[in-house]
Amino acid sequence: MEIMHVNILNSILNNSYENLEDSLTNSFFDRIKDMIECDKLVIGNRDLRHLWIVTLYNLCTANKVLNLYLRTNRKTYKEDSIVLCKKISHLLSEFVNQCDIGEIYKRPSLFTYILLNLERNEQFVPSNSSIQSAMVKIKEALLNVYSKASFKDLCWMYINLHHIDKRISNSVANLVIEKLSKTRYVDRQLLPQVVLCLAYYLSDKYDEKLHFNFPVKFERVNFEDIYRIIFPKYLEAQEVDISLSDMSKLYNMSDFEIRKALVKIIKTSSEIPNYVKRRLEMEAQRPHTGAEISDFELPIQIGGQTLYVCFPIKSGREISSTVPEKFIYQILRPFVHYKYCAVIFLTAKKCSLNLKNMIEKYKDRFSVPIEVLENSNLGKLFRIYGVI
Repeated sequence: MEIMHVNILNSILNNSYENLEDSLTNSFFDRIKDMIECDKLVIGNRDLRHLWIVTLYNLCTANKVLNLYLRTNRKTYKEDSIVLCKKISHLLSEFVNQCDIGEIYKRPSLFTYILLNLERNEQFVPSNSSIQSAMVKIKEALLNVYSKASFKDLCWMYINLHHIDKRISNSVANLVIEKLSKTRYVDRQLLPQVVLCLAYYLSDKYDEKLHFNFPVKFERVNFEDIYRIIFPKYLEAQEVDISLSDMSKLYNMSDFEIRKALVKIIKTSSEIPNYVKRRLEMEAQRPHTGAEISDFELPIQIGGQTLYVCFPIKSGREISSTVPEKFIYQILRPFVHYKYCAVIFLTAKKCSLNLKNMIEKYKDRFSVPIEVLENSNLGKLFRIYGVI
C-alpha cells in the first residue's frame, strides 16, 4: 500500500498519470479486495481481537490510498475504489458502534484516524445512520479525552482532525504547542509528526506557505567496517569475472531467494555472533507487511555500539529496466526507526539516474549512511560466495 500511495502522490505532484496504468496498480487492486475481506473476517471474530487494532489501521490506510486514487479522476479503477470505500466505511462504523467507549479513550489517535476516513468517504459513500452514529460517538468521546492524551497521541489527533473539525483540532493544537514548548528533546521517530503539526499550526495562523530548513544530520558510519563484518570477501569480489550466465541467474532470483543468499553469506562471517546467525533464517522468511522497516536487517557491533544494518531489496523479477525514483522511501525508512543504522540497497537491476541523484542528495544534505550494491557488483559478491 505504501508503494501505491507514493506512486499516486508522485503522479499528482508531477501531473503525470502513466504510472497509474501499470502492473503495480493492477496488482494493488487485485490484492486489496482480498485484503479487505480478510480484515472483515478478523474484526468479526472475537478470538482474533488481539489483531483488531492493526486491522483497523490497515483498513484506514487502505481507504486513504483509495481516496487518493479517486482524486486523480482516473476511470480504470474508479468504480472499484468507490465500492471498496463503501465496504471500509461499513466495517469501520460497525466496529465503532459496537466497541466500548473505553476503547476510544485508550486509543484516541486510532479513532481520530477512523473519523478522518469516515469523513473523507462522505463524498463517495451515501451517509447512513450507522456511519453518522459512529462519527458522533467518536467526536463526543474526544471532548473528554484530548486534554489527557499523551504527546504522541496529541500529534496524531491534530494531524487527523485538522481538515475535519477545526473546533477540536484548535484545542488539540494549543496543547501540542504547550507540551512542545516544555519538551527539551523530541524523539526522532516522532519528528515527522511534530514537523507536520507545526506546519499545520503555522499555516493556519499566518495563512501562507511555509518553508522549513532543518539541519538534520545522521551519525556517520564506516562502511569498510560493516563490509569487513558482514561481507569479509567484499574486496576480493571486485576482482571476480562475472559471466552473462551469472547475471542471468541474478536477474531470475526472487526477493526471497536474495534474502536466503544473504543468510548463507552472512553465516560465513566469524564476526557475527551465533545468536544473531540463528535469527537470520527467521529474518529471511519474515513475510512482507506495511509495518516492516526493511526487507532484511540485522544488528552488528561496532565500537561497542549496536548498529542496525538494513537491506532494502529489489529483485530482477520486480524491475523491468532500472529501479525508479519512487522507491526512495524504502531506502530512507530505516532512518526514521533507528537512531544508529546504515542502509545497503541491494538491487539486481541498475538504479535509474533519478534515483541515484536522489540518494546522493540525501547523502550530501543529511549525511545518511547509504550504500548501493547493484547489478554486476551485487553479482560479483554473490559469485564469490557461491550463491549464484
